[in-house]
Amino acid sequence: RCIEVDQPLGPFYLASISSELLKKLTYSRVTSIDGMKLTGNQRGLDDTRVVDINKYLQTASAAIPNSVILAANYYDDDNLETEPGKAWSLGQDEHGLFIDIPDTSLKLAGIVDGQHRINGFYNSKVEMDIPCSIYFELPPSLQALIFATINFNQKKVDKSLAYQLFGYQLDESTSESWSPDIVAVKLSREFNLENNGPFENKIVLVKKPKPPKNVTLVDVPDNSWSISSACFISGVVSLLSGNAKNDRYIIGKKNILGHGSRSCLKMNDNYPLRKYYIEGNDLAIEMVIERY
Repeated sequence: RCIEVDQPLGPFYLASISSELLKKLTYSRVTSIDGMKLTGNQRGLDDTRVVDINKYLQTASAAIPNSVILAANYYDDDNLETEPGKAWSLGQDEHGLFIDIPDTSLKLAGIVDGQHRINGFYNSKVEMDIPCSIYFELPPSLQALIFATINFNQKKVDKSLAYQLFGYQLDESTSESWSPDIVAVKLSREFNLENNGPFENKIVLVKKPKPPKNVTLVDVPDNSWSISSACFISGVVSLLSGNAKNDRYIIGKKNILGHGSRSCLKMNDNYPLRKYYIEGNDLAIEMVIERY
C-alpha cells in the first residue's frame, strides 16, 4: 500500500516495507568517474557507522522514522527494466494505491539515500518496517541530484542542544537506565543552578540565537566567563566512560527482562568515576567534581 506525493521533480510514493524485504530488493553503488563518465551516486560505505546502527537497532528504543529513498526499476548497471513480469508498477483498487513487486529476487531498487540504515540490518535478527519514498524510473542523474542536495544542505545539530534533548529521558526513565551522557546532562543543569557553586550561571545549556544586526549588545564585565554545556558534559563523560554511545546501546539492549541497566556495564579503571556511575551513585560523582 502507498500514498502519492506530488512535487515539482515528479511524484513519489510513500510505502512501508519490511527490512527483510528491503535487503532483498535494494542495492547501492559508490560514485566513480571513468574519464568523463560518472556512475553511482553514493559515498563509500562507512563500516563504523553501519556497526553503530546495527547496535542501535538491537535496543528497546530503536526507531527509524525518516524514509529511505529508492529509485525503482533500475539495475545497478543503470539499465532500466520495463518487462511487466519483472518491473515494479503502480496499481489501484477499491482500497487505494499499491506498489506491485512481481519478482522479489531481483534487486531493482537503487538506494538514493539510506544505505547505512539498510546495511545496519545485515548480520542482525532484528526486523521492522521501514518508511520508503519510492520514485519510478528516476534516471541516475536525478538520483545523484537528490542525494547531493540532501547531504550538501545538511547542517549538524548544535552539540549542546543535542545533549540537552537527550535530557528528556531524565523525567521519563529510571536512573538505572541513564547512559553516561544523560548523567552528565543532569549534572550540567544542577551545577548551573547551584547557589554559590563553582558553575553557577556559567554553563550555557543551549546556545541562544544571534541577535538582529540592529540590536546593540550590552557590555559584560571583563571577569565574566561561561562554557557550553557540551564542553561540561563531554568533560564529565570522560570521567565515566571511554565510549558513552556503546554504553547506551548495552543499557538499552532488549533482553528477557526488558532491557539492561548500568549494572550490565564493565568496570574500567581508566575512567576514575566509572565505579560510582555503574553503582548508580550520582551524588558521589557530583561531590567529587564540585570539590575538585
